[in-house]
This record gives sequence, C-alpha cells and structure tokens, in this order.
Amino acid sequence: MKKLVKPMVVAVLMSIVMAGCRAYFYEERGARNVEPKHQVVTVPIVADVELLSTEKITYSETFTKADLNNIESYKYVVLAHAIKQYNADFIIGAIYDVNYTSQGRTLEVIVTGFPAKYKEFRKATPEDQWFLDNKVQ
Repeated sequence: MKKLVKPMVVAVLMSIVMAGCRAYFYEERGARNVEPKHQVVTVPIVADVELLSTEKITYSETFTKADLNNIESYKYVVLAHAIKQYNADFIIGAIYDVNYTSQGRTLEVIVTGFPAKYKEFRKATPEDQWFLDNKVQ
C-alpha cells in the first residue's frame, strides 16, 4: 500500500503543476465597421370606441388563501376575466373594490366599468392632427 501512495501523490502533484502551465493565446483583429442606417416611420392608427353597454357592468371573483402582496395581480386577473366575459377589448373607467377576510384568507375583487371595443381602424388623417398634438407624453 505504501508503494502505491508515493506514486499517487506524485501523480496528483504533477497534474496540479501541469494544470497551472496552460498556454494562453490571444489574438485580435480590427476593421472599420460601418453600420447601415435604418429609419422607420410609423403611421398613427386611429380607431373609434364602441360602448357595449351604456350601463356599468360588475364582475367579481373570490380567491381563497390569497396573498396580500399580490393584490395588483388579482386585480389584473379579474379585469381580464371581465373583459373576456363581456367580449370587450377593454373596460372604460374600471373601478376596483377589494375586500379581504382574514378568516380563511379570502380576497374578493370586484371591478365595475363600461365594456367597450375598438372599431373602424384607419390611418390618421390631417383632420386627426388635433388629437396627435395633444398626446400624452
């Protein structure tokens, strides 16, 4: 056994020394790099809004074992489900009511608003300039 220990130790030491003797090679070449210029012009799209109901809709969902740190996520889920249920594109004037019950950690989210759809998409015209000049930045 002693005869095997010395060669093993020597082999381990040699492999460590050889691993440290790696040769590194670095080479770099340079050239001028001229990137072509790309420009994109977007044309504003205008659409009309169609109310699907002139009365406010109400949609609610209840979540059990709710995590209060994720209330915004629950609100987005309820809004998405309300939009889907009313076959709308969005809800105008969405208002949320959030009720939490600590017993059972139950969270109820209620959204109310007016379901609406976009319709009659078209390119903006000079008559739409008033709107484009007053855009939100």
